[in-house]
Amino acid sequence: MGLFTPAWMTDDILKEDKAIKSVAKMSRQDELLEVALHAPRVAVRLAAVERLTDQNALFSLTKDSDWKVSHKAIDMITNQTLLEKLAAERPTPEIVGRLTSQSLLEKYALEENWQEPYPGADELMNRNTEVQCAAIRNLNSRDVLEKLCFGSTDNRVRLAAAEKLGRTDIINEVRFILQVENLKNAPKGTQYKIARREIEAISDKSILVDLYLHARNLEIRELAQERWLKLQPTQQELVQLLLENHISTYDKQKYIPMIRKAGLIELLQKIDVRSDDDERTVLLALDRLKSFRDELLEFYSDPGANAFLREQAWTLLVKHHRKYLAEQGLKEDADRTAAELRASDEAWRKHLNDVSDAMERYGGNI
Repeated sequence: MGLFTPAWMTDDILKEDKAIKSVAKMSRQDELLEVALHAPRVAVRLAAVERLTDQNALFSLTKDSDWKVSHKAIDMITNQTLLEKLAAERPTPEIVGRLTSQSLLEKYALEENWQEPYPGADELMNRNTEVQCAAIRNLNSRDVLEKLCFGSTDNRVRLAAAEKLGRTDIINEVRFILQVENLKNAPKGTQYKIARREIEAISDKSILVDLYLHARNLEIRELAQERWLKLQPTQQELVQLLLENHISTYDKQKYIPMIRKAGLIELLQKIDVRSDDDERTVLLALDRLKSFRDELLEFYSDPGANAFLREQAWTLLVKHHRKYLAEQGLKEDADRTAAELRASDEAWRKHLNDVSDAMERYGGNI
C-alpha cells in the first residue's frame, strides 16, 4: 500500500478499527460516498453510510451488490420522494412502513397479489401480508381500515386493521384464529406445556377436530384429540368423524365402543365400502352389534347394502345365532355356511402349523 493511501482503503482486518476511526472524522459527503462505494472492508463501508446525510447519495447505494450496504442506505433515507420511488421498485415492510402519503398507503394496504415477493420474503407466508400490515399501521382512512378488518381473507391483515381501529372484539376473535393456525402449523419441537395450555382453553369441538386431523405436529394432534374427548362428543359427532375422515384403526377401536346401537346402525347404513380401511370400520361396528340378531339379519337381507357388509353380518349370524336363523327358515343356508367357515378355519390352522414346522426345520431361515 502506498505512502499516501488513505486508511480506509485497507483490506487488513487488523487495521479495520483504524480505518473506521478515519471515516468518523470525515464530513464531506462526496468523500463519504467514495468510501461507501469502494472501501475493501464492509464494516468501513457501513461506517461511511452511517455518516451520509445526502439523500441522493444514499439512494445511489440502495442497489449496492452488498445487501448490508444497501439495507443500511435504505434505513438512512428519510426523503419521502425517494422512499416512494424505492417502494415502487421493491415494496418491503420497512420501506412502506415509513411512507406518509395516504394515497400510497391505501394502495399498499389494499394490494393483496404482488407479482413477485419482496427481497427476503418468506415463501411460506402470504408474500404481501407484511407489506399490507406495514401500510395499515400508518393509514388513517377509516373506510379502508374497516374494509380490511371485515373483508380481508388474511387474518394477520384483519388483526392489523382491527388494532388500528381499536376494535377489541375483532382483535380477540382474530388472535384466537391465528393462535389455532399457529398450533395447526407448529413444527416438531413446539413447547409442549404452552401448546397444552392453549389447547385446553379451546371449547369449540370443531376446531379441536380440525387440529386432531390436520395439525403437522403429532403431539398437537394428540393433545387436540384428548381435549375433544374430554368435551364428550355426541353420538352424531362420532359417527360423522368416522364417515367423513380417514381415522387410524387404533382410534377407531377407541371411538366405536363409544357409539351406541342407533349410531352404529347409522354408521353401517351410510358407509360406502371402498377400501380396507372402510372394511375395518364395518368389522369393528358389526362386532359391537353381534348380539343384535334382528339388526344383523336386516343388514344381510337388504339388497341395497354393500356385499362386504352383508357377508360379514351373515357370518356373525351363523356364528352367534344359529337357532334364530333356523326359526327364520334359514337353517340349511346357515348349516352350509357354518361348514364352510369350519373348513376355512381348519385350512388356516393347517397353514399356520405348516409354517411353524418349516421354521423349526430350517431354524427360522426361510
